[in-house]
Amino acid sequence: MKRRWLVALIPAFFLATAAVRAAAQDRRAAVADRHGFSAALDELQRANGGKEAPDVPAVKNARAVREWSLLVYAAVDSNDLKRHAGAAIRELLETKLTERVEIVMENDAYGRKRIQRTIRRGSEPIIKTLIPEKDSADPETLAQFLQWANANAQGGRRMLLVITHAWGWKGIIQDFSLPDRPGNTMMPLPEFARVLRGWPSDILFLDSCILGNAEVLEELQDTARFVVASQRETPYNGFPYAELLAMLGRAQSAPMDVARRIPEKYAASYGRGGARAAMEDSYDVVTSVAVDMAQWRGFAPKFKALVDALRATGFREKLAADPDWPAAIADEDSNVDLYELLTRLHAQSPDPAVRSRINSLLAAIGYPEAVAQESAQAVNLNPAQVQGFEVRIEADEHFKSAQALKTLRRQWEEANLDLAPRDLHFEFQDKNTPGGGRARWLIVRGSVRKPVSLRVWLPGTQRVELALLDRSGSWSRTGLSRSRDYFSAAQFSSGSFLLGESHSQGAPFIHGVGVNMKPLMDNNEVRAEDPRTGLRGPGLYRATRWNQVTGWGDLVLVRN
Repeated sequence: MKRRWLVALIPAFFLATAAVRAAAQDRRAAVADRHGFSAALDELQRANGGKEAPDVPAVKNARAVREWSLLVYAAVDSNDLKRHAGAAIRELLETKLTERVEIVMENDAYGRKRIQRTIRRGSEPIIKTLIPEKDSADPETLAQFLQWANANAQGGRRMLLVITHAWGWKGIIQDFSLPDRPGNTMMPLPEFARVLRGWPSDILFLDSCILGNAEVLEELQDTARFVVASQRETPYNGFPYAELLAMLGRAQSAPMDVARRIPEKYAASYGRGGARAAMEDSYDVVTSVAVDMAQWRGFAPKFKALVDALRATGFREKLAADPDWPAAIADEDSNVDLYELLTRLHAQSPDPAVRSRINSLLAAIGYPEAVAQESAQAVNLNPAQVQGFEVRIEADEHFKSAQALKTLRRQWEEANLDLAPRDLHFEFQDKNTPGGGRARWLIVRGSVRKPVSLRVWLPGTQRVELALLDRSGSWSRTGLSRSRDYFSAAQFSSGSFLLGESHSQGAPFIHGVGVNMKPLMDNNEVRAEDPRTGLRGPGLYRATRWNQVTGWGDLVLVRN
């Protein structure tokens, strides 16, 4: 969920109980055996004393009565999520369920004095329980939910859906209203992962911002067989949960197949014609990836080999001399896509050891080159043939006219970040059509004094009109169209950790999983402070599991 403005410091947190730690240790051996889920759950419950959260009345657990249990941790105690999260919760509670699926949910909503727990099964009466308000960003609160949810769940397969704010490697889950102390807490990612290891799931679906990155995935080892997350910010209105329930409700819906299908459903729902676009009031940039965590396990050691090779070639010194090098492909959180980064490093490095290690990593990613090329496709103009151009780009009809030009220019700049065409003129046009509708266009004009490349497809765009002025002074016009405004991949090379990936137009550098690359990060990095250790900024990044295994932060963080 979007969280740009949330910048307060993090207060102290509680550690999870010894029982959770013991349960996590007992369950690690069982996580790979998904057919033994019910037996492993029995072992986990015994490790926890067979008890549920003490403030919740017991509900008899009839194991494996249903195919899927959807466990929902809706930690949405934030004013900016109030309206959107409320609609999402209603969708989960009102969408018709088949007898194959149940929902076991905890909802910590903003402005409520108590937390609601809900169990919903097909046509059975809904079971609702109110418990005292707690800090949802406290690992102990999450552990109590998972203990209660797994004790009451009847499904042979489990998906854990987490709906909340997140800051990637810096932390997850924020709580803004607490009864006994100031709010705006956030859970350190290692604590989140440690609790989840006590109750690993078939699918961990993180409907939260910037969690589809290497630092997060490495921390989430042994928490789930498959992880679904986003490399970028997620829309306020989240995934279309009615679609999720339909996927789970189909007969013999295997976890791998469900995880693989989520990314495309997510991107399509926010594209032109998508049901979620009107709710979000824009064609939002959506990125979603499904990861096979068993295949991910070997990626970090391979990445370390690349880090060692780069260090030997003086890469750190080169980066210190040109710390803005990543900016051409980085997003607002200073994350760069792994596939994009590796491809560019391969093109720039003559060193055989570096190129060999990059080839090994690209094989582990296995992203289809054809999809990457289509996503980054540009119009190339040659000054020997063309002296000027005008591009009319179908614009997002949701934007208010007063802000439309500014927003569309930002989208254009993001799509053309590495191309950076100069001296362009932008205009927004909003006109009535003969049929009673409205036509909105972003118009971009410029001259061609040297070779120019332009990416003309923005979020929601399906029509483009390109006019070119040739050297003789004559104009030619071409109409371009696309049937959909997002890209999707569900077939990857053997051994790839990717199951499914999808992203909107206007995000040409997204191919699945990202990694942070901010050479000049300092101790003032927003929200980068661990209340347990006091580590901040670069120190906190160097303490991540990802850096401990790969040394990536030691290589690219050039400020001591």
